[in-house]
Amino acid sequence: MSANVKYVFNPFSNEFDAVQVKDNISSQSVVVTRNCLITTAVGDLVMESDIITNGVDSTSNNTDIRPVIGIILEKPTTTTCKVLLVGTVQGFAGLTKARKVFLHTDGTIVSSLATTGYLQCLGTARDIDTVDFNPQLNRVKRS
Repeated sequence: MSANVKYVFNPFSNEFDAVQVKDNISSQSVVVTRNCLITTAVGDLVMESDIITNGVDSTSNNTDIRPVIGIILEKPTTTTCKVLLVGTVQGFAGLTKARKVFLHTDGTIVSSLATTGYLQCLGTARDIDTVDFNPQLNRVKRS
């Protein structure tokens, strides 16, 4: 991930400041560092861990009672990860532009509703490979 320079207006100095932001996330992103398992990978959707202190667990389906809270952007170590809670992220394929994206039955992001498990809106597809990620914690369970 290379960094771009963007110019942002600073209301305190009345000047534009040069700010470096990474290509795959926007400057309006909320990213936190959390603990995780060694098997957790970049791109995994995650939920609060019920075992690891200050940790997250990867999703493998949409049947867990815990909602998705973020997506892993980086793994600085084998047991820590940077989790995007809100913001724009790239690296997907086959999404439908301008449609809501949801948690799929296999624990991934898709543009269609799952027919079983929990329905959780994870944001909106900005393009076929880019999501404005903003997971909604209110969900509906389908049988």
